[in-house]
Amino acid sequence: SVQVREVVEEGQGPNNEVNLQTYVFYPTSLMARELTLEIPEIDRSFTLDGSFTVDVGENPKVGDSWTLNIPFEFDGIKATILSAHLIEETYHNEDLIERFNKLEFLIRFEPNPDGCKISSFYFGNDAGYFQGSGSETPNALDEPAKVYVMREASMPFPTGVLTFNFEDATIT
Repeated sequence: SVQVREVVEEGQGPNNEVNLQTYVFYPTSLMARELTLEIPEIDRSFTLDGSFTVDVGENPKVGDSWTLNIPFEFDGIKATILSAHLIEETYHNEDLIERFNKLEFLIRFEPNPDGCKISSFYFGNDAGYFQGSGSETPNALDEPAKVYVMREASMPFPTGVLTFNFEDATIT
């Protein structure tokens, strides 16, 4: 017979959300005496508090970079926002070609002795300058992560001091 196991995580957040997952264990030999289930990782999401600022000047252009070195910490994981870079990216979506200016942040996360790592991390901007955000986790531990916010390339890029809020992160 097929065995089913449901895993319910404790509710978190303001609405006490619950993550329900079903795992199916397929039939095995009647001779088997012991089975091992390996769970390679468990993710936990966090809502973050805090903010930081970046002065992009009065005329930021694609190709500009800013050295930041802004340290922060959450749930025992230390990190540093190393720099920000203004880049342009083109996305091909069927017949539509879209160009975006991305303000990309490089972030170095210090290794956690418990084996925890950051699998996603997001910033936001309350002023509404940016239409989207994203996160790219590095393949190697010594590479910085990339977190970015995007704005259509046809729109003027904001100037001066920009405030970014920490929004959420996922620890694996």
